Amino acid sequence: MLHDTEGNFLELNEEFSRRLGYRRDELLAMIPLDINIQSETASVFEQLEILRGKGQVSCETFHVHRDGSLIQTRMTRKIITLHGRQVVLSVARDSPPVGTGSSPDDHCPVLSTTDDLIAFFDSDLVYRKVNQAYCRAYNMSADRIIGSPARLLHGNETFDRLLKPCLESSLAGRTVRHQKWIDYPSLGRRLMDITYYPFCEHGADTISGVVLFAHDITTLHASGDFMISREQRRLESMLNSMPIGVYIIDRHFNLRYVNPIIQDQFGPLHSGKKKCHHYLVDRSSPCPWCRADRIFTGSHACRWSWQRKGPDRASPVTYDVYAAPIADDNDTPAMITFLYNVTDKQLALDRLQLLNDQLTTLVNTLPDGIFFKDGSGRWLLANRAGLQLFGLEDIDYHGNTDRELARLSPLHRDALLASEQSDELAWKSREISRFDTVIPLANGTARTYEIVKAPLFHRDGSRKALIVLSRDITKWVETEKALRTEMEKRKEANISMRVLLDQYREARQEVEQQITAQLKKLVFPYLDFLDQAVRQEEARECLKIINSHLASITDPFAKKLSDPLLGLTPREILVADLVRQGKSSETIAQTLNLSKRTIDAYRISLRKKLSLTNKKVNLREYLRSVYSLND
Repeated sequence: MLHDTEGNFLELNEEFSRRLGYRRDELLAMIPLDINIQSETASVFEQLEILRGKGQVSCETFHVHRDGSLIQTRMTRKIITLHGRQVVLSVARDSPPVGTGSSPDDHCPVLSTTDDLIAFFDSDLVYRKVNQAYCRAYNMSADRIIGSPARLLHGNETFDRLLKPCLESSLAGRTVRHQKWIDYPSLGRRLMDITYYPFCEHGADTISGVVLFAHDITTLHASGDFMISREQRRLESMLNSMPIGVYIIDRHFNLRYVNPIIQDQFGPLHSGKKKCHHYLVDRSSPCPWCRADRIFTGSHACRWSWQRKGPDRASPVTYDVYAAPIADDNDTPAMITFLYNVTDKQLALDRLQLLNDQLTTLVNTLPDGIFFKDGSGRWLLANRAGLQLFGLEDIDYHGNTDRELARLSPLHRDALLASEQSDELAWKSREISRFDTVIPLANGTARTYEIVKAPLFHRDGSRKALIVLSRDITKWVETEKALRTEMEKRKEANISMRVLLDQYREARQEVEQQITAQLKKLVFPYLDFLDQAVRQEEARECLKIINSHLASITDPFAKKLSDPLLGLTPREILVADLVRQGKSSETIAQTLNLSKRTIDAYRISLRKKLSLTNKKVNLREYLRSVYSLND
């Protein structure tokens, strides 16, 4: 590959592109630093300085594949003149895999030209590779270090406090970076910028170890420039501790920083995935919904929502995205993005929306008007029937009061103003209240509604909400009115009937008195004359009976004995009358020309039908007391 002395690619071959998993045009749009591990940046610049002085340099390094895996590479760089311009020709060759070989000479060449301390640990935290700078710092040979557990080499206290947490975190897939003052046997106390990279062989899916890079920044700290770096570290530490995802990109969509939350959700950040769209959504070009160009152009913050497929590929993950412009190193424009995972909130909102739609559908199907108002009387919700009631179907009612809506519906102005007044009565009563109101219709008629208002209060007694129900009771009112009219009519009819009954009673009494007077004047005298003139005893007895029956015309005795409930025959009624008069069975038999046995049978039948059987009750006395002339 060819690049200028400033680090920009000029040309590269297809083999180099395939080696790193990129297309040729993609690599040409990048810079050499994009394919190197971040902590090697200082070493690369140092090599460029050596290259300018010597004209050629060789070293071993790690290139980062597009999938994030590390490729151990032996690099040879030299300065050549092309078309009158000095450029850098770099040749990359495969280097033996980390951990192979047995002699010290196999291990020392790894990045031998840099003063950065580099080491490789396997998954058991055992040293498998170190460079010469690492050996010099600890004043040990590579043979003594390689194959030794890190705990044994550094001691339990130092290992547990410093190395173990970082190594285990990196083995879990995270890139860990921090700055520490470290006392080295041969270097003394130095301030080191240390980065732990998870390592996996190219094409492998599992992490097989950790690569440690330690860069000495003691001189930088002493020169005062460290203050800037320290502020950056403070910012990075703060962003690392945030419970939301944070990442920073430059205007070319290159990732400059991602915090642990992002790595937990999108996987470990490998240097090969420098572009945010490649890392976040595995796209080769910027996302169409991203607003980075707008932010970089207008220098204004933006906010939007974004969804991606979840790990289970079933339900999407929803984010609220907030991005704002910032100044990166050397005042280079950059953009910081905050990702708020609102999946649970969105699911709850979706569920709430579904329930709200179901409730709205249910409420709109009800024939009664339903209204919800807040504590200030502003309309929050009204169903279809309620809006039709006040002619507000096509009006945005939300947040308006009755008085404000009265201006929008002149036909129902009085009804809405009356509703405002009845609201106050309901609030003051602090209980469910009922009101009747007449509401005009567009066709010129009017309907009567029963209004039910239920006030709700906060715990402190302040007004919370008012639930209002309206029910059309026009038919009930009309029915009640018709019933009252009918009752008045029936009342008048009853009065007329009583007058008629009284008149009938008076007329009947008058007729009875007239008949009695006529009998006494025209009939009874002749009967008395016949009674004196007739000598035969039987004839005299018959005359007495006739006289008695004429006298009973106004007597209720015969009427009572003729009651269908008793079931007496005419002959039984006649016998009962003679018994009541005190006649003996022999006399009754002679009078009726019947045998005494027959009369006795009539007596038994009378006692049975009058419910006197087996009772010590005299038949004559019973008939006289129950069926007397005075009843």
